[in-house]
Amino acid sequence: MIRDLTRSIRWHEIRDNIGPFLNAKENVLDIGCDTGFITEKFNHVFGCYMFGADVEMRLKNKAIFWILINNGVIDTWRRFDTALLIDVLHHVPYEKQAALIREAQRVADRVIILESEPSWIVRLTDWTQRKSIPNPGAYRTHKRWSAFLLLFGFYSYPITKSRWYPIRHCMFTWEVLK
Repeated sequence: MIRDLTRSIRWHEIRDNIGPFLNAKENVLDIGCDTGFITEKFNHVFGCYMFGADVEMRLKNKAIFWILINNGVIDTWRRFDTALLIDVLHHVPYEKQAALIREAQRVADRVIILESEPSWIVRLTDWTQRKSIPNPGAYRTHKRWSAFLLLFGFYSYPITKSRWYPIRHCMFTWEVLK
């Protein structure tokens, strides 16, 4: 019950911040989709064609298309309008984060990163999921994420914070120049 409540509150924060960037019928890749809960929500609410990508198949909804991430390479020939990395990068070791970001830029015209800022609640949440989700603890503050992601052409984007959700996020966007 508590998990469902926090998942719902988290979804609203994600929806309110990423939703304005998405359009119906866009091809969207959710990198690090885990069970596909957020992926499925974007599909229903925004009418996007959603694809999930992760290192192993854990989708609950088998209707979502799934793509394997094998040794840091997104195994697809497809081009996406948008790639999402929602609370993913802190689960990737520091030395592999750059490669994953470059992969997202390779397969998408726009990349949106929503990342948790380090706090005891983030660490506790990740610790409780340690058996199912890898977590090397590759956390960064907003300032450090900004400096790191600027190397790849990302810009920080102001975030609308839910007053009910205890985790602070920072958001970054990148787009192909057309």
